[in-house]
Amino acid sequence: MNEINLQNFKITYLLQDITDRLFIIISVALMAAMATFVLRNETYVARYTSEITFSVSTQGSINDAYSNMSTTTKMTEMITQLIDSNAFESLVCEELGLKEFPGDVSASQITNTNFVTISVTSESPLMAFRTVKTIMKKLGEISDLLVLNAIIDVFTDAVVPETSDDTLKLDIYCIIGFLLGAAVVIAWISYKSLTTDAIRSIETLESNVDGSILCTIPYESNSTNKIRRNKKDKGLLISDLRRSFVYVESFKRLRAKVEQCASSKGYKVFIVTSLLMNEGKTTVAANLAISLAKNQHSVLFIDADMRKPAVYKIFEKTPESGAEITDILLGRTKRLYVHRDSLTGVNLLLGSKLYEKSDELIGSAQMATLIAQARQKYDFIIIDTPPVGILSDAEVAAEAIADASIMIIRENYASYLAVNRAIASLSDCKAEYLGCVYNMCLNQSTQQAADPYGSIAHQYDTEYAAVSSKPHAVDMGMNK
Repeated sequence: MNEINLQNFKITYLLQDITDRLFIIISVALMAAMATFVLRNETYVARYTSEITFSVSTQGSINDAYSNMSTTTKMTEMITQLIDSNAFESLVCEELGLKEFPGDVSASQITNTNFVTISVTSESPLMAFRTVKTIMKKLGEISDLLVLNAIIDVFTDAVVPETSDDTLKLDIYCIIGFLLGAAVVIAWISYKSLTTDAIRSIETLESNVDGSILCTIPYESNSTNKIRRNKKDKGLLISDLRRSFVYVESFKRLRAKVEQCASSKGYKVFIVTSLLMNEGKTTVAANLAISLAKNQHSVLFIDADMRKPAVYKIFEKTPESGAEITDILLGRTKRLYVHRDSLTGVNLLLGSKLYEKSDELIGSAQMATLIAQARQKYDFIIIDTPPVGILSDAEVAAEAIADASIMIIRENYASYLAVNRAIASLSDCKAEYLGCVYNMCLNQSTQQAADPYGSIAHQYDTEYAAVSSKPHAVDMGMNK
């Protein structure tokens, strides 16, 4: 059983986990409600009660209340004993033509009165009515034997009950089942949240993950792209003016680290990978390439994730048939088809078709030749590779063609134990492992670390967006 880790737990993480699994919670809760509905229907047995109330008095003492109450108490006790006897039950069954007593019977005295109520509960409303009437008939026949000179007067006669005692309330039972089902799943999610080894804060990253932290990238909402919901999603590129100042600046810090490394060590080829899918590695790699290009570097961005190519979607550049990266590496064409994105200044080597044996292509002589040629022409070569925790492509690239590798770690996503194993694998390759990028961080302290200027930066971002209506034209003019 995993140990509870309170240092890695915050209520915001739990709420995020619950929100992320809301579909599971609702699905399980609905199944629990349906199971409750079926179980209740299968096990429910309606029971009906018919009762009769009568007064007890003795001859010659009609106005003697004390005598009547005393007689009533005595008769109630005797009736209770009588109806519990096998002989009386047999007598009633014989009258009804039954082999066994058809329900439960009870007798009670109404407090401080000379009234007695006899109730019969049965699965059949008609049988409950017939039984209580039969009991009254037999009691009338033997009343003198119970109490001498007793007079029984019916006050409220029995009727056939129209509704059961515990009317089936399916809506209530279904609601209870729904809430119990949801509670069980939320309890399970809470336990997993308390025992997870996922990286949930910059503190956890610093204390548990090997290597240095190159930069932190705050979570950036894509809600501004709702107006584009009928078009292809361009992703969270920093070339979009709607991106926040803090988000854009985080990639400038990453760019500075890469530039420093290139200046001091002569590195040109950088691979970007992650442990798992959906950690944002392609977006980070694309924005790193854009940031480098905006700083007047010639940049080639290669989509080497041939199992799941996505760069062409982000930049909305569909490669021509027979001119994809796989075609080049397989020798189907001798030309190097590079797409230049006029908006960002990034040169793109794209692919759109899935290729299963991508690791063989990355480690091939053709890839080595391509990279060697690219080194002569470009200042930086950024390569997007598949997740290192799923495929070996990134390790092959780090061993065969790259100068350095960068790991993307998404907040509250991957286990730090698994991340460390992946980092160790990359560190064993020829390419130097530079460090990690902490991506999509929601933690406020982390965002403050990424944005030391706080609200001033936000104010500058607003003012900058207001006065810079065509910054791309300026950028492109500088890049030409």
